[in-house]
Amino acid sequence: MSRPLAIALAAIVALVAIARGAGAQSIGPGHEAAVLALFAPHTLGAQVEGGFALWGVNIEPKRVRVVVRSADGTEARMLLVHPDTAPAAPRSASFALTFDPAAPAAARPALDRLAAAVRTNDAGGFWARASVPAGDPGVAGSAGGPEGVRRPSLWDDRDWIPVDGSLVLLLVVALASLLAARLLRGEPRWVAAALVAAVIAGIAVRLWMAPPTFLGAWPWTRLYPHARAVAQGAWLESVVSFTGTRRFVTDVTLWTNFAYAAAMPLVLFSHATYLLRDARAGVAASAAIALLPQHIRFSRCEDGFVASLVLTSLAFAMLHGWLRDPSPRVRLALLATLPVVLYPGLLLRPLNLVFAGLYVVALAALHGETATRSRRLVGLVVVLSVAALASSQFWVRNSGQASSAVSARLLGDTLDVLRSPSLLVMSDPTRTPPALQGLALLGAVFGWRAGARRLVLFLVGWFLLFVVLHAVVIQESMQPRYHLHLVVPFLLLGAAAVAYAPAAWRAHRAAWGVAALAAASLLAAPVAHAAFIRDDGYTEQREYAFVRSLRDEVPEGCTVVEYVGGHRGEEGGGSRFQRIGWYATPGREWRYSVVQVHRGGQTTPGTPTLDDLAERPPACLYVYEGLACATESDPAERHVCAALRERLRVEVLHELTVPVRLYDAAVDPDRVARGATEVSFRLSRARAPAR
Repeated sequence: MSRPLAIALAAIVALVAIARGAGAQSIGPGHEAAVLALFAPHTLGAQVEGGFALWGVNIEPKRVRVVVRSADGTEARMLLVHPDTAPAAPRSASFALTFDPAAPAAARPALDRLAAAVRTNDAGGFWARASVPAGDPGVAGSAGGPEGVRRPSLWDDRDWIPVDGSLVLLLVVALASLLAARLLRGEPRWVAAALVAAVIAGIAVRLWMAPPTFLGAWPWTRLYPHARAVAQGAWLESVVSFTGTRRFVTDVTLWTNFAYAAAMPLVLFSHATYLLRDARAGVAASAAIALLPQHIRFSRCEDGFVASLVLTSLAFAMLHGWLRDPSPRVRLALLATLPVVLYPGLLLRPLNLVFAGLYVVALAALHGETATRSRRLVGLVVVLSVAALASSQFWVRNSGQASSAVSARLLGDTLDVLRSPSLLVMSDPTRTPPALQGLALLGAVFGWRAGARRLVLFLVGWFLLFVVLHAVVIQESMQPRYHLHLVVPFLLLGAAAVAYAPAAWRAHRAAWGVAALAAASLLAAPVAHAAFIRDDGYTEQREYAFVRSLRDEVPEGCTVVEYVGGHRGEEGGGSRFQRIGWYATPGREWRYSVVQVHRGGQTTPGTPTLDDLAERPPACLYVYEGLACATESDPAERHVCAALRERLRVEVLHELTVPVRLYDAAVDPDRVARGATEVSFRLSRARAPAR
């Protein structure tokens, strides 16, 4: 046992070291005042030199970006970075100061004065005070400028893993491909051909049918870590630098989710084959996930469930391989790489820590005929150690959420879900092919009769566990999203019908008829359920399409005023134009200068006030009225957006009126214009400078 245990411990130690180093030389939250003090006596909005004002001081984890702007909208930038990043640049006590080489000459005196102020006010030691401690998932915000004070939500900028997200994707595909190749050895050629066909069909049908839209909760404020790790990774930065074309975070997010979705059939093949010891069952599971309407629907959205299925299912496959693969070398390779898949999978969503318990049960209860006690113990050491590391990174911010999930109504809500097809997606024939329901039932029966009772109990228990956990929030429109966590055990039960079908049943003509009917039902599923797959007619998704269509309408560098609700300094519902105009690496810059307006006409601290905008408007000024205008609960705020149009003297350029059909119950239907059946979205532009 010493050799595999040493490898396991070495992998864990390396992972801990990497995770501890992830927060080094990063600016944590709460340093806005200290950063602004560096520029004293210059303040935000005030003239600095030569007609240029200090327009923005945007704090990012690795740098501070300073923007000066003239009355005609001309901008120039200076960066304050760690000295190790730019050792040849001019220095203050804490920073290296770099200047935009394309900055206009007229702006240089203003930048020089700000640089001189930083050198005077910087007492040194900034990075030691501002660095994010190991395990602290917080991030920097912004201390002003048109983007305002950014206080991202739980998911916006927390540390996931200190690795480029594109490399994680490549690792997933490489591991899944190697495992598939391993499991296909000795199998008939048709098995490999069927697997390749399932993977290709899954990619094709998702490109054809999956709606590229927002289907998660809080889509304008959340950015799941698997997508952020790609959007801000070095690989994408190199692509952007090479092509000279910047990418938007929203686009990168949707394509990242698609990449994970495309990998799922390959991953589930390995998972099912190792678990059920039958490559034909693995192909059946792969084909089922490739053509499953529920999974197709969410394959090109911004949510985290699709990536969650890939990472957790791949971790299961590697654990099963560790327990039962006959090759010691393969087992050791799986064990050594397991933490790299386990760790990000456990951190991706709050409920994913529950998978650690499922991994422990699988290690303790399954594959009794092949797995030795020492092998199980080593697997437990790896899983529990990585789970402890993930918990230390995660639990502080989610303990309140976990405790609030316990409710006296949970049992009743769970029963409501189990007996209602509209709430339990797998029992709804309008969203799940009935053939899959029949196969899951047959799989449970055949597996039980074949003596695989622990396996059947494990899969049924896994399924019911997530039914209970997701019954905490019941939203009929969102049930298909929540119940993606039920897909894998459901399809594995169906694959068990292939693996454990009795020999007499397989030889019977009726079995071939059932198999042909199930295959035809599955092949026809994407077309038969096209209305469900492509349903993006909810109010929130119509707004996303509207804002996305106008992204290029607003010129680069313009100011967009947007009502987001809430009180000043709160995040509100999230700015639509701020998110849609957010560029991926390099720079984490924005296409627009967005001024968020809160209740009472207050703007986010550090951004121009409405009085400033009315008296000294920028050369290019737009106003956007979105769903926040229609869902404002404060009666005094009901006409705030119309008042913005009048105050800033704008004319409507684009308007879209859509029916009220809300996707997210967090947007209270009773607040939508007091029962109105329609809401309107508007983009307006300033007619003339206010005098």
